[in-house]
Amino acid sequence: AAWSVNVRGVRNLAEAAYRVGAKLIHFSSDYAIRPVNEYAWTKRASESLADISIRVKVYDASHWAVRALRNRQEVSLTTEEFCNPITSTTVAATLGELLRLGIGGVISLGTTERLSWFEVGCAWADALGVSRDLVRPVRTVVSPVPRLAEMFLPPAELLALGVALPTVEADLREHIRCRLEYPSELGSA
Repeated sequence: AAWSVNVRGVRNLAEAAYRVGAKLIHFSSDYAIRPVNEYAWTKRASESLADISIRVKVYDASHWAVRALRNRQEVSLTTEEFCNPITSTTVAATLGELLRLGIGGVISLGTTERLSWFEVGCAWADALGVSRDLVRPVRTVVSPVPRLAEMFLPPAELLALGVALPTVEADLREHIRCRLEYPSELGSA
C-alpha cells in the first residue's frame, strides 16, 4: 500500500503534470535521508519523480507536544534523536522562495539548528512562554518501526543561496503569530 500511494501515486501525478506543462512539487520526508523502513524507502523512491522534492520534518501548532506545552502539560522527549523540524508556515514561505529562485531537485528544508527532540521541546517551551521544566528528557522512544537517531536535514545549500531559515524557537513564534493574525486562513492558534 505504501508503494502504491507514495511511489505510483506520485508517478501518476508527475505524468499528469508533464502532459499539461506543470511543475510537480512533492513533499518527501526526513526519513528518506537513510531509509530504514518501508515508508522511508517509498519516500526516497518517489523523490526523483518530481521537479522539486522537499525533504522536511514539518510540524505546526497542532503537534501533540506543542499542544501539551500550551496546556502546561509535561512532555517526555528523547535526548538521543536529532532533527531540525520546521513549521508549515515556514515551509510555505520557503517554497515560494524556491520557485522564485528556480531551484529544483531534492531539497533539504529545516530550521538552522541540529537539536535533540528534548532540545526542540525546550525551544518550543521558550516560544510558548511556558516553563522548560515541563519538558522531560528520556533516552529512547519505543516505536514499532525502526527509527534513525540522526534526522537532521542540512540547510547549508539553501543558506548558501540566500534563503533565510529560522531557529526552531523563532519558527514557532512566527507560526503562532501568523495563526493569530490570520485565523480564518490557518485556523485558530
